[in-house]
Amino acid sequence: MPKGGKRKNAGRPKGSKNKLCSICSRKIRPANKSGLCYSCSKKGRTKAGNGYIWILSKNHPNAMKNSYVLGHRLVMEKCLGRYLTKAEVVHHENNVRDDNRLENLLLFPSNKVHICYHGNGIVEGGGNTISYRYEGIKNEL
Repeated sequence: MPKGGKRKNAGRPKGSKNKLCSICSRKIRPANKSGLCYSCSKKGRTKAGNGYIWILSKNHPNAMKNSYVLGHRLVMEKCLGRYLTKAEVVHHENNVRDDNRLENLLLFPSNKVHICYHGNGIVEGGGNTISYRYEGIKNEL
Protein backbone atom coordinates (compact mmCIF):
# COMPACT_ATOMS: atom_id res chain seq x y z
CA MET A 1 0.00 0.00 0.00
CA PRO A 2 1.29 3.56 -0.78
CA LYS A 3 2.25 6.00 1.95
CA GLY A 4 -0.73 7.40 3.83
CA GLY A 5 -2.60 4.08 3.75
CA LYS A 6 -4.83 4.92 0.74
CA ARG A 7 -5.09 2.99 -2.46
CA LYS A 8 -4.19 4.81 -5.64
CA ASN A 9 -7.73 4.65 -7.06
CA ALA A 10 -9.64 4.97 -3.78
CA GLY A 11 -13.14 6.37 -4.21
CA ARG A 12 -13.19 5.79 -7.96
CA PRO A 13 -15.28 3.04 -9.53
CA LYS A 14 -13.28 0.11 -10.83
CA GLY A 15 -12.25 0.55 -14.47
CA SER A 16 -12.95 4.31 -14.65
CA LYS A 17 -10.17 6.49 -16.06
CA ASN A 18 -9.75 10.19 -16.67
CA LYS A 19 -10.97 11.32 -20.07
CA LEU A 20 -9.37 14.05 -22.16
CA CYS A 21 -10.95 17.25 -23.47
CA SER A 22 -11.69 16.81 -27.19
CA ILE A 23 -10.19 20.23 -28.01
CA CYS A 24 -7.20 20.89 -25.76
CA SER A 25 -6.53 17.33 -24.43
CA ARG A 26 -6.58 18.37 -20.76
CA LYS A 27 -7.75 15.76 -18.27
CA ILE A 28 -11.43 15.92 -17.39
CA ARG A 29 -13.48 13.92 -14.93
CA PRO A 30 -15.13 10.70 -16.06
CA ALA A 31 -18.57 12.11 -15.16
CA ASN A 32 -18.13 14.98 -17.65
CA LYS A 33 -20.56 14.21 -20.48
CA SER A 34 -19.73 17.16 -22.77
CA GLY A 35 -16.20 15.94 -23.48
CA LEU A 36 -14.84 19.46 -22.91
CA CYS A 37 -12.85 20.91 -20.02
CA TYR A 38 -14.18 23.95 -18.17
CA SER A 39 -12.14 26.52 -20.08
CA CYS A 40 -13.06 25.13 -23.51
CA SER A 41 -16.77 24.84 -22.73
CA LYS A 42 -17.18 28.33 -21.25
CA LYS A 43 -15.16 30.69 -23.44
CA GLY A 44 -16.37 29.59 -26.84
CA ARG A 45 -12.84 30.01 -28.18
CA THR A 46 -9.78 27.90 -27.50
CA LYS A 47 -6.33 27.12 -28.82
CA ALA A 48 -5.68 23.45 -29.44
CA GLY A 49 -2.40 21.70 -28.73
CA ASN A 50 -1.51 21.77 -32.44
CA GLY A 51 -1.72 25.59 -32.51
CA TYR A 52 -5.05 26.09 -34.31
CA ILE A 53 -7.81 28.30 -32.88
CA TRP A 54 -11.23 26.63 -32.49
CA ILE A 55 -14.39 28.74 -32.13
CA LEU A 56 -17.76 27.64 -30.79
CA SER A 57 -20.37 27.86 -33.55
CA LYS A 58 -23.37 25.74 -32.62
CA ASN A 59 -25.40 26.17 -35.83
CA HIS A 60 -22.54 25.84 -38.31
CA PRO A 61 -23.16 23.03 -40.84
CA ASN A 62 -19.50 21.93 -40.83
CA ALA A 63 -18.96 22.06 -37.05
CA MET A 64 -17.43 19.11 -35.23
CA LYS A 65 -19.64 17.06 -32.89
CA ASN A 66 -18.67 19.41 -30.05
CA SER A 67 -19.91 22.43 -32.12
CA TYR A 68 -16.43 23.92 -32.68
CA VAL A 69 -15.10 25.14 -36.04
CA LEU A 70 -11.55 26.09 -37.02
CA GLY A 71 -11.19 29.88 -36.77
CA HIS A 72 -9.35 30.37 -40.06
CA ARG A 73 -12.18 28.65 -41.92
CA LEU A 74 -14.73 30.99 -40.28
CA VAL A 75 -12.68 34.05 -41.30
CA MET A 76 -12.54 32.88 -44.92
CA GLU A 77 -16.26 32.05 -44.94
CA LYS A 78 -17.12 35.50 -43.66
CA CYS A 79 -15.01 37.11 -46.38
CA LEU A 80 -16.51 35.00 -49.17
CA GLY A 81 -20.06 35.25 -47.86
CA ARG A 82 -20.63 31.48 -48.08
CA TYR A 83 -19.75 28.25 -46.29
CA LEU A 84 -16.62 26.44 -47.42
CA THR A 85 -16.93 22.97 -48.86
CA LYS A 86 -15.21 20.11 -47.06
CA ALA A 87 -12.76 19.81 -49.97
CA GLU A 88 -11.56 23.42 -49.75
CA VAL A 89 -8.37 24.06 -47.77
CA VAL A 90 -7.44 27.30 -46.00
CA HIS A 91 -3.67 27.82 -45.75
CA HIS A 92 -1.78 30.14 -43.39
CA GLU A 93 0.73 31.92 -45.63
CA ASN A 94 3.21 32.67 -42.81
CA ASN A 95 2.75 29.16 -41.30
CA VAL A 96 1.64 30.61 -37.94
CA ARG A 97 -1.46 28.55 -37.14
CA ASP A 98 -3.08 31.05 -34.78
CA ASP A 99 -2.63 34.05 -37.13
CA ASN A 100 -6.11 34.20 -38.63
CA ARG A 101 -5.83 37.62 -40.27
CA LEU A 102 -7.45 37.58 -43.70
CA GLU A 103 -4.26 38.92 -45.32
CA ASN A 104 -2.48 35.78 -44.10
CA LEU A 105 -4.96 33.23 -45.47
CA LEU A 106 -5.07 31.49 -48.86
CA LEU A 107 -7.96 29.37 -50.09
CA PHE A 108 -7.29 26.30 -52.23
CA PRO A 109 -10.08 24.40 -54.01
CA SER A 110 -8.67 21.02 -52.93
CA ASN A 111 -5.91 19.46 -50.85
CA LYS A 112 -4.27 18.32 -54.10
CA VAL A 113 -3.75 21.94 -55.15
CA HIS A 114 -2.64 22.86 -51.62
CA ILE A 115 0.03 20.15 -51.62
CA CYS A 116 1.10 21.29 -55.07
CA TYR A 117 1.54 24.83 -53.70
CA HIS A 118 4.14 23.47 -51.28
CA GLY A 119 5.82 21.43 -54.02
CA ASN A 120 6.58 22.29 -57.61
CA GLY A 121 3.40 24.16 -58.52
CA ILE A 122 2.19 21.71 -61.18
CA VAL A 123 -1.13 19.92 -60.91
CA GLU A 124 -1.55 16.96 -63.26
CA GLY A 125 -4.90 15.94 -64.62
CA GLY A 126 -6.21 19.46 -65.32
CA GLY A 127 -6.76 20.42 -61.69
CA ASN A 128 -7.75 23.96 -60.83
CA THR A 129 -4.62 25.79 -59.68
CA ILE A 130 -6.33 28.98 -58.55
CA SER A 131 -5.79 30.09 -54.98
CA TYR A 132 -7.82 33.02 -53.70
CA ARG A 133 -5.92 35.81 -52.00
CA TYR A 134 -7.42 38.67 -50.05
CA GLU A 135 -6.53 41.19 -52.78
CA GLY A 136 -8.24 39.07 -55.43
CA ILE A 137 -11.54 38.52 -53.67
CA LYS A 138 -12.11 41.90 -52.03
CA ASN A 139 -13.00 43.32 -55.47
CA GLU A 140 -15.61 40.60 -55.99
CA LEU A 141 -17.48 41.28 -52.74
